[in-house]
Amino acid sequence: MDRVNQILIVIAVILCFLMAMVLRQPFSLPISSVHVENPLDGWLPGSSHQPVAIVPPGTNNATTSPSNSNGDANPNVTAANGAPTARPAPSYPIFPSLAPTSSPMPSPAQTTNPTSSPNPGPAPTPGPTVNPTPTPTVGPAPTPGPTVNPTPTPTVGATPNPAPTASFSFNPSKPTTGQTVSFDGTASRCAVGPCTYKWTDDGCSLPCGNLGSGPTVAFTFVNVGTKYVRLTVTDALAQTATVEHNVVVAAPVPPTASFSFNPVNPVIGQVVSFDGTASRCTVGPCTYKWTDDGCQLPCGDLGSGPTVTFTFVNVGTKYVRLTVTDALAQTATVEHNVVVSG
Repeated sequence: MDRVNQILIVIAVILCFLMAMVLRQPFSLPISSVHVENPLDGWLPGSSHQPVAIVPPGTNNATTSPSNSNGDANPNVTAANGAPTARPAPSYPIFPSLAPTSSPMPSPAQTTNPTSSPNPGPAPTPGPTVNPTPTPTVGPAPTPGPTVNPTPTPTVGATPNPAPTASFSFNPSKPTTGQTVSFDGTASRCAVGPCTYKWTDDGCSLPCGNLGSGPTVAFTFVNVGTKYVRLTVTDALAQTATVEHNVVVAAPVPPTASFSFNPVNPVIGQVVSFDGTASRCTVGPCTYKWTDDGCQLPCGDLGSGPTVTFTFVNVGTKYVRLTVTDALAQTATVEHNVVVSG
């Protein structure tokens, strides 16, 4: 606080010195056509002018008498006619004489207003108010919950390759010796190829027991008895499946031949139907042959198959014969007379 007071006193002294320097300069103002000089000029130390009394307009001109030896102003005023008159009371304050000093700069003790402060300058323009950045409030750390371990995803391993399956059928179901038997193993399943199909007869050692290979085979048994037919399926991974069926092979039964015809009394040019489906042939395949015994071949060839039709062109008795032959070359035959009229 003392430092601030010292600064203020120095500033006040400088202002007083500047004011005194300004007041030493004479100036004049036209006031009601009266020449006015600086009234303080004569009162300042070192001034060459005497104090002058300012007379209002309309009064007699008056001048102040020279100052006495003490430097005080003469209170008497000499009129224009030379008669001394009393000095009128001034309508302005009269500054007392200032004793000359060795320095034109007044000391702090001679300052009439030591408490004067410097004239403040213009107030600074306030800048924008900067709001302080709020400090984020850090709350208490949340209490960690229980750790949830994720459910492990089950590892899906490679799907194992399924093992093969074996299955077969055969036809005819009651074969005879010398009859061809068909074996079909296509109902088997084999996912990992290539696959092999092996057919064997467990009742007969190799090589007689080797019936063939592949999904299907055909085999003809030459001996009567039960055959233990086995199918073995093997895939590319050497996985196997097997199945066995008993096949009963009987002695061959000779075929039988039988037929009918219609009309029973045909005429020339009439179509005659012959039906041999009543014949029996157990060891197939079987053949059916129709002939006329009364006419040499080729005229006696009436046709083939279980049924035929024929038209006769001549009257007379026709000796129609059906011959049935099985797969073992066993044959059966039958003949009927057909009378053709005109």
